[in-house]
Amino acid sequence: MAEPLIKHEVRDHYLLIELPKDMDKECATNLNIEIKNWLLQPAQLFVLDFREVSELNQLCYHPLLVLSQNIKMADKKLVSFNFKPSLLNQLKNDGMSSALNCIHDIREYFKQEKSAQTKPQKQIDVSMVNPFLAATKKTLELQANVQCEPLKPQFTYVDNKVYEQPIAIVGVISISTEKFKGSVTLAFPEKIFLKIYESMFGEKHEHINHEIEDAAGEILNIIYGSAKTVLNQEFGYQLKPELPTILSGERINIRQKTNEKVIILPFNTQHGQFQVEISFENEQAA
Repeated sequence: MAEPLIKHEVRDHYLLIELPKDMDKECATNLNIEIKNWLLQPAQLFVLDFREVSELNQLCYHPLLVLSQNIKMADKKLVSFNFKPSLLNQLKNDGMSSALNCIHDIREYFKQEKSAQTKPQKQIDVSMVNPFLAATKKTLELQANVQCEPLKPQFTYVDNKVYEQPIAIVGVISISTEKFKGSVTLAFPEKIFLKIYESMFGEKHEHINHEIEDAAGEILNIIYGSAKTVLNQEFGYQLKPELPTILSGERINIRQKTNEKVIILPFNTQHGQFQVEISFENEQAA
């Protein structure tokens, strides 16, 4: 049997693919060949190990996207891990991190997967999604004259979230009612927030400062108030007015206090992407 062009190994329920040090033009060609063989494997999970990778040529993006798309079409899963910081930044900046499902800790991923399989499955209440989608779109278009396109909602664990761009400012509202315990988070990269602020108030700033960061809370307040009305009237949530907490920083790390899944509602605008996140505490994720 011929030696594989790219080292891979079937382990239990997954296929481990160890990518080479130099992912160059030759590697892109090899990927196109090997992908056909990998997709024939019975594995339900494909794991890309970037431990040895020091160079990743953009020519390799296309075959990696083909692999990702085919895995999704087969209703299987793909995760990638073991990134050098510079490589992870490259993938984020080039918009590849979501397609490759980049994670920080493969052992924690397996732990969460095992836990999800062995305990009764809790269903996230998707009635929360549409009111927040509509409220966010309406608020940004009316208040800031920013056209918003809702993208496909994502369901993930908090620890596995990876952002395409560093998040510079967030507004967080914590909620506790009989039907919902958790939080709603509005998260902006710096460039996007500054453009939205400029559209709202006619003031241009180079960086976020304490004088303008309250605008994130104002936007979230309007979104929450609009969604709250629908959720209370149509779904009986009994949500009450809440005050947002504003967090800012160069590379803020958003971590809700839950190990359950989080609904991520991404939006695309003429300035770039931002997102709303709805997290659920354990006992209220049903």
